[in-house]
Amino acid sequence: MASEEARRLVEEGKALMEKDLRGGLAKLRQALAIDPDYPELEDEIYLREDAVEKLDNLLDYVVVLLKERKDYQACQMLKELPDSYVIQDREQLLGDLTVRITRTEELIQQIKAMPKSGGDQVLPLYEEAVSLVPDYPGLQDELAAARNSFNRYQVYLDSIEESIAAQNFAKADELLRSFREVYPDDPNIAKFSVALRNKKSEVRAQHSLKKSLVTAAAIAGLVLLLGLGYLGYENMALNRADREWERVSRLLGEKKFTEAQQGCQEVVAQLEKVRLLSQERKSELLAEAKQVMSSELVQQGAAGMVKAYGVYIPGTDLPQVEKVKRLMAEAENLGAAGKHQEALAKYQEVLPLLSALGAELEGRFTGEIKTA
Repeated sequence: MASEEARRLVEEGKALMEKDLRGGLAKLRQALAIDPDYPELEDEIYLREDAVEKLDNLLDYVVVLLKERKDYQACQMLKELPDSYVIQDREQLLGDLTVRITRTEELIQQIKAMPKSGGDQVLPLYEEAVSLVPDYPGLQDELAAARNSFNRYQVYLDSIEESIAAQNFAKADELLRSFREVYPDDPNIAKFSVALRNKKSEVRAQHSLKKSLVTAAAIAGLVLLLGLGYLGYENMALNRADREWERVSRLLGEKKFTEAQQGCQEVVAQLEKVRLLSQERKSELLAEAKQVMSSELVQQGAAGMVKAYGVYIPGTDLPQVEKVKRLMAEAENLGAAGKHQEALAKYQEVLPLLSALGAELEGRFTGEIKTA
């Protein structure tokens, strides 16, 4: 018959195993040492030791993953280890990994919300995310794609600049048209448009000067004076339109959309004065000014709207959107940590904030909450 001391140790050991596998196993071994014939105790110790050994192997693998900077996999495996398997500094390690994973996911969301560009803006964000969690699912592939996109972007820029410098205007027009289709929000579009138009104007001016010299020789007296005076008037209007368009391009780069709209209106007003000179040049400049005025980005920007997560919202609502994203990230972290009641409370805190963000964003965030 089992001794009372052995029975007490067995009961204490089984109770302790709910919190500390190794501590409970030690008490079972003590009981077996006191009473080697305790019923089925040796078999139970064997099973418990086998379970602890498997968990030890799993922990060794987690250590290997951390050394190899496979932080995402290590974090998931740490979460799977039972709480009764006591690990030194476990909460601190999990907290550090969770913070880095959360920051990585915030960077990914920030990248997705950005307008499409050549990578000069998103590439540093991808590189920061990879430095935080190198093995985050799909992140390395996205970084490689961003680098390839940036390389293609640079090839576009160099090719357009070379074509303009070589006065190969047909090629420059085609490259700029293709560039605008791929990167519709890129500020270099306005810069290249101005550079291309100015180079065309320079070349036309050279040809025009030669032609004008021949024509001027045949014009006499008052007709010559009046004609030159009027041409000078139109030329001044063209120059004013050119200078104003350069200012508009700068304002677009600075995202001063209201002033850019007003500048485009001034360009159109100056071009209405041009009836004889450089009609091709006038048509190009007029088309570009009207394109800017009709641009959704400019119209929304002039109305005080900003683009966030693919939707235009009032600029004053942007802090509210960021607050919602922060609270949802906190709720996701709580849910991942198994703190479901706290996560639910955090989501409840988010819901009253959504109605002020507009139907589209409200629906998107509500869908994310339901999915979570």
